[in-house]
Amino acid sequence: MKTRTKIQRAMKQLPLLTDFGMGLPYGMKARQRTKKIKEGKRRLLEAEKQFEDVCGWLDSCIEKTEGINTYNSSYYLKHVAENRLGIGHISNGTLIAAAVYCGFKYKQGGNYPNLVFNMSRSSIHEAYLESLLYQKYPSNQDLIHGGRMN
Repeated sequence: MKTRTKIQRAMKQLPLLTDFGMGLPYGMKARQRTKKIKEGKRRLLEAEKQFEDVCGWLDSCIEKTEGINTYNSSYYLKHVAENRLGIGHISNGTLIAAAVYCGFKYKQGGNYPNLVFNMSRSSIHEAYLESLLYQKYPSNQDLIHGGRMN
């Protein structure tokens, strides 16, 4: 299945999903909303490489649980993924779309525009600790040596 189709499936489940997360930033004027939502959806659809990288990371590192973990939001997870994957910026919406596509259950987090998922706190903590060994924006030299900090 094409990556774009995978992202579209997640967007179909969450019609308000943009690269920002769920919806738009506060204070958006009504006239601007439609344009900004279209732009945010377009940017999310263009994040194919980040989406695939996050899906791979979620599948290999994050365990599913029965209940929703309300402690770690999508916004926190995106930062862990950015550091671990060393591919630069990952949008909140990309993390959400990848988690939804990977089959994680979700609900609105305590703070908009984030979601929370049925992800093990201990596996997230392990992923966080591992991410400390990596750089969010590796230099060209780091890329040559596999993205790890020396």
